[in-house]
Amino acid sequence: MKLVQFQFINEKKEELKYVNQKFQFFYHFWEFTMSKYNRILLANYTFESHRTLLEKTLNFLNGDYRNSKKKYEKYFKNHIYFEPNNIILKDITNIKLIEETKKLVYKTSKTEIIESINKINNHLTKRINYSAKVTKKLTKILCSNKPYSSNVEEDIKFLIHCLIIEL
Repeated sequence: MKLVQFQFINEKKEELKYVNQKFQFFYHFWEFTMSKYNRILLANYTFESHRTLLEKTLNFLNGDYRNSKKKYEKYFKNHIYFEPNNIILKDITNIKLIEETKKLVYKTSKTEIIESINKINNHLTKRINYSAKVTKKLTKILCSNKPYSSNVEEDIKFLIHCLIIEL
């Protein structure tokens, strides 16, 4: 893989140091993610988005509810994508619904859990354009000339994974 350098400048001909760093990280992570080597190194890794995780959760819950608790916890309740600090979720109005759904008792709340996850899914896939939201967030991060951090790297990785799924 060839090391690519970016040289973004503003209208005053000043270098946008942090934009350059973020684009460089984005470019190289995208190249690695889409390369043939990725398939070897990350053979057991699957890309996910909120939409795919919610679909899996609903399929398990609607299929065999009694035996789906572990899948419900893996794909929704304990999944990092459904934490309040997630870059996509922290802007939506239904973050409270996600937190309330996580608090429901699995054994006694089948209907409420399924209804709540359906509402969350509808909100993320219908009320907002999920792909556009992911793209907008990624663009905002990349174009910001604020200092670069590991949190920014993690957000870029997450958004790239979501974009790949949504393509």
